[in-house]
Amino acid sequence: MAIVTDPAMEIVELCKFFGSINPNKPNVPTHQVLAEHFSSDPRHAYLVLHNGRKRFFDFSESLRKIDDPLVDEAILTLAKNACQKFIKFTDLKSIHSPWGNHSKTMSDPQNWASVMAVSMVYRRDSPIKKLSEEEIEEIRSAISDDAIIDQVLRADAPDFLKDALRNTIQHLRVMLQYLPVFGLEQLAKIAQELDWKNRAVGVADPKFKESKPYKNMLSAAMIAISIYVVPAEVISATKEYRDVIGRIAAHVFDEEKKEKQEESRLLDNKQQLLDGSGRIGGP
Repeated sequence: MAIVTDPAMEIVELCKFFGSINPNKPNVPTHQVLAEHFSSDPRHAYLVLHNGRKRFFDFSESLRKIDDPLVDEAILTLAKNACQKFIKFTDLKSIHSPWGNHSKTMSDPQNWASVMAVSMVYRRDSPIKKLSEEEIEEIRSAISDDAIIDQVLRADAPDFLKDALRNTIQHLRVMLQYLPVFGLEQLAKIAQELDWKNRAVGVADPKFKESKPYKNMLSAAMIAISIYVVPAEVISATKEYRDVIGRIAAHVFDEEKKEKQEESRLLDNKQQLLDGSGRIGGP
């Protein structure tokens, strides 16, 4: 099992999430399929589409910034084209089309493969440590009980701090419910907010700082943030690759410099020949 992932592979996981929604209702309008799937809270349908669209846009922009001499332009083009299809999937104008036609973009292995082809580029530059199912469950368990929110609201701390911590707990619950939609980096970002707000309430109320919810949230935040602690062997491999890229770039620069010098020499020779034939006059 891979110990790391990357932004490209997380986009593939996001596609698989969308593609797995009610695959047995191909002729039902998309909006109806989504309404049924998110019936427990209809707001989640918009939240998931909106966040998915933003991630597809961000990934599309990151593809434009790839400057790697070992990556074929054709591979990048395929990835960019697939990403445009993903963005179109989240367009609210298309939610009246049949789900089967609409969702096949997300479940098409060819589209996944186009994105997976650039995975190693991201893995070398932006590796993300994978969280195990046990770690994700530990984060979920730390915030799933409503008694935690009750204890937060009873803490002897300013209301704005308690409200902020409660809102972050609720936000994190939704993220864990649809983790492929948000991705590990967003999870870590919200976990950092949880950590800061939890500590702030703990500073205001020392008794809360000694409570089980406080310690559980502290532990959960540390687990989520650990995605940035990449294994040493991955760092070593990344460094070796960057060294190779550096040598390639230096070689290309030297070759271009030689070409320019050769062009300059040829121009000088041509100038001398022209001067010698009397066809160019002086000032």
